Amino acid sequence: MNSMHRRTKKKMIKGGALYYAIFISFIGSLFCGLIILSSSFSRRIVQNDIGKDNLQTIVESGLLLTMKDPSLIPYNDTIRFSLFKDTPSEVSYFKRHWGMYDIICVSSKWKSYSYSRLALVGENLQMGDSMALYITDKSRYISLSGDSRIKGTAYLPGLGIKRAHIEGKNYSGEQIVYGKIKRSGRALPKINPQKFSFIHKWLYDQGLQSNILEPFQSYAKFGSIENSHSDYPLLLYNNGDLILDNVSIKGNIIILNEGLVEIFPGAKIDGAIIFCQKAGVADDYNGCFQLFATDSIIVGDNVQLDYPSIVGAFNKDLNPSYIYIGENSTVKGGLIIHDEKMGTKSSQMILEKGSAIMGQVYCTGSIEHQGTVHGQVYCEGFHLKTTRAYYENHLLDAVLSFQDLPGAFVGSALIQAKNYKLVQWID
Repeated sequence: MNSMHRRTKKKMIKGGALYYAIFISFIGSLFCGLIILSSSFSRRIVQNDIGKDNLQTIVESGLLLTMKDPSLIPYNDTIRFSLFKDTPSEVSYFKRHWGMYDIICVSSKWKSYSYSRLALVGENLQMGDSMALYITDKSRYISLSGDSRIKGTAYLPGLGIKRAHIEGKNYSGEQIVYGKIKRSGRALPKINPQKFSFIHKWLYDQGLQSNILEPFQSYAKFGSIENSHSDYPLLLYNNGDLILDNVSIKGNIIILNEGLVEIFPGAKIDGAIIFCQKAGVADDYNGCFQLFATDSIIVGDNVQLDYPSIVGAFNKDLNPSYIYIGENSTVKGGLIIHDEKMGTKSSQMILEKGSAIMGQVYCTGSIEHQGTVHGQVYCEGFHLKTTRAYYENHLLDAVLSFQDLPGAFVGSALIQAKNYKLVQWID
């Protein structure tokens, strides 16, 4: 009896051990499976992360390619091509005008992921010959007086440049030009024809297409207007004079106005483009925009137009254009006067005392320059009015310096678009 009990107990112990071994094996298999599953999942996450990083690299490499050769990408047309032969790397490009600059969208896809960047780009001015001044050859001297300085390459008339004594001041510099002197031609370098066509279209033709325009006031009544550059441009139209005050306007917005636009400090404008007949910017204003008129633009005193702002007048008839920059006002970007037909009176650009321009100045007329330009100046000539006299092609206490232009500054595609450089990322 006891012997039988012991044998039964021994069998139970062996059976229990078997169950225990099976259970342990099951737990071990489950654990190993979880390890394998976790490893596979982690590997997939790592692969996806690597894929996303590669996607970002491909897009940014694609953008660098356009910087080297802007002509690869046509305007307003999507194109696609692969960057690398050994990896899937198809990149889509789309380029459009944004005033005197360009916007490029570069995008790519991998599996279910996509990545894109929007870049505002302009011309890399540092790739040129450090030009500070280009004044056409009208067979007249250029005269410098007081603390005037030309720093950089100067394209001058054949008669050259000389020191002068006016308004009780002699020229104080040790050198007449702090840079190379080259011979200018009888005409200014032409504005980039693609940019000219774009600006001209909006100033003179686009307003007729009223079916694509929205009334400005229907948006302004909310006090804030904003549109992403990832969307289509928001086109706002106003018939008559327009006062911009106590309103915020930001992003991918184009305003078309038939008459005068007056911009007051209560208007917070960031990145929009305004087309009009005439414009005035009130004293003490601070903002960033591109402003184009068919007649004249007056910028008051102590105004700060931040980078990348452009102020331009484009006239296609015989009436002269006019741009005035008030005392102690700053424009970071550029000033442009372009008249297609030169009448008996030339266009005028006036830069008052204490004014500062960073960027490019282009004038198919005469400039009264009493401030500072860090960048490039293209003009037909200079003039100076004082209480005593009127002087032609004289500069008094005026600075034109390419050497003092920050190396990181990116110009507009004013003359050409051969060497793109990033102005800023948008959206």
